[in-house]
Amino acid sequence: MTASHHEADIYADGTKFDTLVADGLAAYGELNGLHVVLRPDGRLSSWVDRALAPQPDDTDRPAPTAPATPATPDATTPAPSNTPSAAADAG
Repeated sequence: MTASHHEADIYADGTKFDTLVADGLAAYGELNGLHVVLRPDGRLSSWVDRALAPQPDDTDRPAPTAPATPATPDATTPAPSNTPSAAADAG
């Protein structure tokens, strides 16, 4: 064995399904969307495929709501005293 020889046992639901062996090169494994990489330096990475979100039917949709509109300040409303425009008006 060399310094770059690493092994990783991969388990799913308590059952061993693979042993990855990285000896100077990365080792890859995949099972039902689970991906595992064992790098030559011993680092192990894993990820799962994205599952498609279930598509809702018409009965799952909430009733539409009116969009919110932001309030616009009235031109006659004075600016708060700590704002730059209030300081310029006072100056």
